[in-house]
Amino acid sequence: MKILLILFLFMGSVSANSGKYQSDFALVNKSYKGDVNRSVNLAKSIERFFQGKEKFYVTFPKSDAPIFKEKFDQAIKDGGLKKRPVFLYDEDIIRQCGVNVKKAMEMPGSQEQQVIKMCFSKTGLAKDYVTFDSDVYFVKNFDKSIFYDPETKILRTVRMYNLDKDHQVVSQIQKISDKMNVDIDNTVLYINGYGIWSSEILKKLEMHMKARGLYDFYDIIKYEALEMQWYGMFVQGVIPQEFYGMPSQYAMLTTLDKVNREGSIKLWNDFKNHRRLKRVLKSIRTNKPYMIIWNSEQCKKRNCDFLTLEEYASTKGVDIIYD
Repeated sequence: MKILLILFLFMGSVSANSGKYQSDFALVNKSYKGDVNRSVNLAKSIERFFQGKEKFYVTFPKSDAPIFKEKFDQAIKDGGLKKRPVFLYDEDIIRQCGVNVKKAMEMPGSQEQQVIKMCFSKTGLAKDYVTFDSDVYFVKNFDKSIFYDPETKILRTVRMYNLDKDHQVVSQIQKISDKMNVDIDNTVLYINGYGIWSSEILKKLEMHMKARGLYDFYDIIKYEALEMQWYGMFVQGVIPQEFYGMPSQYAMLTTLDKVNREGSIKLWNDFKNHRRLKRVLKSIRTNKPYMIIWNSEQCKKRNCDFLTLEEYASTKGVDIIYD
């Protein structure tokens, strides 16, 4: 059982960014038709638990619009949702970003979604934003303060890689650092956590990489498809003084402590027996996370990906209590 602790619409229009933003912060879900049920669950949880007034956007390919409208409208009709999030089309975000739409939409889905997440910075919709994959949903009250401190810009989510042990990421990270012309520590490296983005920092990242032969976010992801590592390494190695407001090593340590206390539970298991499921639930009760990342390939194959963990547990006769 793999359990990782991490802390972590009406059709909207994307307008040109004139240097001002419609809001200081936004929540963004990059989705597609295969994850529409998960996106509905995410929307339900945000509507129930989010204490802020910031907008929640869901973006997907234009061709997927009918299924998103159908599923979200059904959730409203069933009483599980009061209103849609703001729907956006991937193509509009890409176009606003100055990236060739056809090229970007022909990328593998895992790469295209990374381009979308970075390109959202060019829409002018939010100065800072957090992006969620569709396998996330919240389980208790929260606001944007669980993600970052807007004054110091210290992330409340972070991943720490030990480069002596995590061999699978070493070559990719080294490739990024070489292209960015940044030296990295050989044991520990800061990587941005669960998709916390500053539109201003992404502008600077894009300009920094243009001087190194990568001219837009499409080029950056095509070169190496690790969007958070690009962002994290730029913050850590190029502009730490602008982001942290304190030495980066200290920020890493204090942020990691925050992760341990107020993280989320990432689940990649299909829970074939009660004992395993109960161990997971005990971990949830102990750590009291803000959100669950519920991603089970076996569950998808059995067509139960529309279930939340609570609903799945109830089919096994197990109740979940978070607080």
